[in-house]
Amino acid sequence: MIRVLVVDDQPGFRSLLMQQLQREGFEVAGAGDAHEAVNVASNFHPHVLVGDWMLEDGHSGVDLALALQAAGVQAKLILMSAYPKETVEAEARSAGAITLLTKPFELPQLVAAIQRALDEDRQGDQLGTLKVEQ
Repeated sequence: MIRVLVVDDQPGFRSLLMQQLQREGFEVAGAGDAHEAVNVASNFHPHVLVGDWMLEDGHSGVDLALALQAAGVQAKLILMSAYPKETVEAEARSAGAITLLTKPFELPQLVAAIQRALDEDRQGDQLGTLKVEQ
């Protein structure tokens, strides 16, 4: 089963995403900040991480990606942001994000982004261009 870690500091939104992804057949865990995400990911071993661009603890998606890499967690990164700008896109790309989703988004967009990340992983492709979905 595909494991997805959802990291968002808004508990209601995080819970909603987790429930929807579980209904889609994914095994899902959640975290509210970067520190919790590293702890959860170390035991959960997600295939894909869906993380908010800016967390209330002051950490960004780049910080989260670097912390997970340092902890030895190898997961495809999908970032979400309510305010994507060119700088956010550049930083998301530098963090290795495969997709940047603009909030609000529809569940099919997220599922497609997860599938794309897994397809690239299975094919052994290097990350190409960042896909920004609005």
